[in-house]
Amino acid sequence: AAALRCRGDGPAKYRPDTKLLLHSVGLALSYAAINAMYFELFLLADTSAIMLFKCAAPVVTALLLWPLERRPLGAGQWLGIMLQVIGLLLAQLEPCKPLEFRISQTAFVALSVYTMMSCLAGVWNQHVVKTCPTSIHVQNVLLYGCGVVVNAVVSRPRR
Repeated sequence: AAALRCRGDGPAKYRPDTKLLLHSVGLALSYAAINAMYFELFLLADTSAIMLFKCAAPVVTALLLWPLERRPLGAGQWLGIMLQVIGLLLAQLEPCKPLEFRISQTAFVALSVYTMMSCLAGVWNQHVVKTCPTSIHVQNVLLYGCGVVVNAVVSRPRR
């Protein structure tokens, strides 16, 4: 099944949009890898360390938007991102426990790779949504359909 795009005047003409299909398959593969990595992270680090790294995602995404999408953010957007990060950090803070953050070097690298992959997938998805002339509803159906197929193949039981 390929994505459909309406073309021309008069009666609706549809043709496959292979570029959107390739983007959807690539995004589905990247999201499957990110989800698989997320579950593995719990073997390397505790929940608070994982959530702390996830707090960095808005900043990393904003920093990636600038060179990859040539879209710098304004002062108000940066303020919003910083307030979000501060709120996420405060939500992780437990006042009755001493403040310490110890993780292994392997966990640090894995968390950094996970955060970067997640942010890159978000920027890629935003690029596809904003540049593709196909309806966002068709894009979503295609992305979720590809996600179902990719996850079914990746998570099938091994013999």
